[in-house]
Amino acid sequence: MEIKPPAIYEIDPIIYTPTIYLGGSNDNWRTNAISDIYKQIPTAVIYNPSREQIGIDVAEQVKWELDAQEEADVRFYYFSSDIESSITFLEIGLFGGQLSTSTVICVEPGFKLAVDLAVVCGRYGIEFAVGLNNGLTTVIDLIKNIGSNDQSDELN
Repeated sequence: MEIKPPAIYEIDPIIYTPTIYLGGSNDNWRTNAISDIYKQIPTAVIYNPSREQIGIDVAEQVKWELDAQEEADVRFYYFSSDIESSITFLEIGLFGGQLSTSTVICVEPGFKLAVDLAVVCGRYGIEFAVGLNNGLTTVIDLIKNIGSNDQSDELN
């Protein structure tokens, strides 16, 4: 299920449903990413902050994005090589360190601040990937590990 602003997803406390936030460059990468994730994890709920609905004000959009990032099991931030995403750097600053085990930062080859991001990720234990396919593989692996840990907790 794909959730876009201003929609809200109500988490079921009994049945685990993996949730993923897709942050980063505003280009067309999300369509392919969502398709790839659903092939591996068809039950995933994906928070897609792309604003397609006209009439959502900026403050409402920002609040939705903050809520979605707080709720998501995994946060995925993608930087394409030709678009700078200053807001994404802010989001990483807010959520990256405190949620480092469930955050993935991904850059395309040629992204000019890749080294900066790699150093920060290395210091704070945040997953770092080069190339969208590698980043999505990391996200899928994290979700599968979270799901298997939740299931084993229920058995104990």
